[in-house]
Amino acid sequence: MYGNCGDMELAQCVFDEMPERDVNSWTALISCYGLNGHGTKAIAIFERMKQTVSVTPNSVTFMAVLTACSHARLLQDDFQYFKAMSSDFGIEPAMKHHICMVDMLGRAGQFSEVLRFINEMPIRPDYCGVGKQ
Repeated sequence: MYGNCGDMELAQCVFDEMPERDVNSWTALISCYGLNGHGTKAIAIFERMKQTVSVTPNSVTFMAVLTACSHARLLQDDFQYFKAMSSDFGIEPAMKHHICMVDMLGRAGQFSEVLRFINEMPIRPDYCGVGKQ
């Protein structure tokens, strides 16, 4: 709630005081940092989460990380995490992950890369943003 209102200091305080943190609490914090313009902090939180033995990132976590990278224009990081989804965690990128990558490339003004990325996607895009496999 605090992060969604832009108060990241209080959001971090609440997170730090939690007796137990699951994938949802980590993902919420990553998402809030990313959406509030703190992409590098969101990545740092994600890296800290990965070191936690009891928590494994899921599809939603990667959506938060990709969005944070996109909003902060961290192109190299975005591609690294996009690839790590499947190679390191066995999570196949869904249409929403592909859309995030297109958004990131578009924000960076790399329109030829947008077209290349879309043409190489394993999911056929449609007009509603829902992929057809």
